[in-house]
Amino acid sequence: MTRSIIQNNLGVQPVYYLTNQLDISTISFTTFITTDVLYSLVGVGRQTAFEVRLADFSPGHEPGLRNHLGIPALVLAAIAQINNLAARSDVLGMPRGIEMAAKIAEDLQNWRPEIRSGMTASCLAETVAVQAMWCEVSWPRTRLVRLELMAQVAKILMHQHLYKRGILSKSIRACLTEFLRTAQAIPDRTHSNGDDSRLFVSASKACAWFVASTCAISPQERIHCLRELNACGNEKVFRENAKAIEALWQEMDSTGQPPADWRVFLNQIKANVVFL
Repeated sequence: MTRSIIQNNLGVQPVYYLTNQLDISTISFTTFITTDVLYSLVGVGRQTAFEVRLADFSPGHEPGLRNHLGIPALVLAAIAQINNLAARSDVLGMPRGIEMAAKIAEDLQNWRPEIRSGMTASCLAETVAVQAMWCEVSWPRTRLVRLELMAQVAKILMHQHLYKRGILSKSIRACLTEFLRTAQAIPDRTHSNGDDSRLFVSASKACAWFVASTCAISPQERIHCLRELNACGNEKVFRENAKAIEALWQEMDSTGQPPADWRVFLNQIKANVVFL
């Protein structure tokens, strides 16, 4: 219904520029944009309602924290572009599609949270001295690391859906390893600690750990991913997400290989995956 209204009034997939301007209209609309991007993530051939692009941001501001439910703006735009490009069989694999995929890969590779030049959240997590730096720049540790996790998620999606690489490929194994290593920097007490809103947890954390779970192979990886999925909350939607992942793992174990596209498999078993 919402998509029909958008198309009737603005045309097919109008451009929307993510911005760091905070006002009621912008926040509510970027919430819709974020929800739509996450919705399109789990559907085969499902494109976003808007073509998501980045606006020019004020220097020193990372707009991903508040405006986009904990997802960095560049990463959110990249996920939207991955979803849309993967849905276009007429472009994917052609010179134009290859060029677009390369640009997405370059953007994700160069992305850094705007804290201090040359420092990523995963790098900052490694020493006690650096933890003090987090306080100096007023960026809570958990939030910083989760921004980095979402960047790893976008890279996994890129390898899965644009480059058609399987979960045993070196590129995806490297992304999952980095994801799990970075996640270790998040304190155990990640709920109701003043740093995360319930909306943040239900959106980006559920999305991040679900995508990571699609690549989990070893018992240790699966236990870790399932624990984090269940930690998102007791609501039915989160339990259904965990059930969908367990069904995917069961399929992998019974056939000896993962489905060519986990989204197709989830559609076949009529799994209802929701992040928000």
